[in-house]
Amino acid sequence: MPDSLVSQSEETPRATGDRAAAARILARSFYRELRENGYTARQLLSLSTELIELVTQDLQRERQSVHQRHFAIQHNRVGHALAQDV
Repeated sequence: MPDSLVSQSEETPRATGDRAAAARILARSFYRELRENGYTARQLLSLSTELIELVTQDLQRERQSVHQRHFAIQHNRVGHALAQDV
């Protein structure tokens, strides 16, 4: 099954390690390519900061979504329990 079709929760520890190694290789290649094309350390730091901001926003949205689902489940359970008491 392609990596794009496997959720992170379904990955084996080995697959997670493989992805971590691939991410390091990709980061080093990306860095080297940008430096060879004239990007300064300051520009790369700015790019890195933007990437971190984008990932942070994704994580915040994901966390908010999890909280909303949890609240909806709890709210539904309470509503169901109240309906049974009537």
